[in-house]
Order: sequence, then structure tokens, then C-alpha cells
Amino acid sequence: MNELNNLYDECYTIGCFDKFHHGHLNILLNMKKYSDYIIVGLHSSLSISKLKNLNIDHIDSFDIRYNNLMNTGIVNKIFLIDSTDPSDEFFINLNKNKNISKLYIRADDNINFPGKNIIQKYMKIIYIPYTEGISSTIIRNNLY
Repeated sequence: MNELNNLYDECYTIGCFDKFHHGHLNILLNMKKYSDYIIVGLHSSLSISKLKNLNIDHIDSFDIRYNNLMNTGIVNKIFLIDSTDPSDEFFINLNKNKNISKLYIRADDNINFPGKNIIQKYMKIIYIPYTEGISSTIIRNNLY
């Protein structure tokens, strides 16, 4: 077991996780280093479409993305993010467990992400290196 494990009761991230790839898996594996309980805020297809200005037909459905995350065996809980700013959904989910230690992890490719101002009030944020050479955009560009 990694010596960092169990430093935090819960570890959070929020993302699209569209066209699931090893960069996404790297985020989850890094989260697992810090906690045994992993929670992901998953954007709806409509919120991804608005965030990234994409045709909704080019986005994996919420069910596909949910199943991809759960099938890793790493994620314990997923909650829906239905807007481009996840602050409200995140805050509601966060306040269900007030008296436990929490950590937020995300890749360092977007340090000023939507909702950061809310998240950093409640927990430490750790940025992990972006996985070079792969992204949902690269995959999507090869598909469409």
C-alpha cells in the first residue's frame, strides 16, 4: 500500500471524462494514492457541449462515461454536474460530509478551472502533471 493512502477521507475531482483514455486513468490512480474513497463530479453531455463548444453527438453519453469510470474499480461515487460552473453541485455534495478530511485533484492543464474559488475554500487542491500526447480532443479529431 502506498504511504500516502488514507491521508484524506475523501478525494474529489470534477471533469468530463469523455472519450476515456489513460490520462483520465492517471488522474484516478493519483487520487487513489491519497484516499480510498474517490468521488467524481461528472459533467452532463449538455454541460460538456456548452463548456467545449462541441456538437452533442460527438460526446459520449453520460451513461457511457459513468460506466467507464465505475468499471475502473477506483471510483466509489459519481455525482452529476449539469452546468458549466460546477460550484452548486459540488457544494451540495461536499456539505453532506462536513467533518471529514477532503482533497481535490486535477491535471495541471487548467489551473483556473470553473468552481475553483468554491473548492479551495473547503479543501486543499493538488495539481498533477497533464498526461502528454493524449486527450479527448485528439481522440475526437481522429473520429470526426
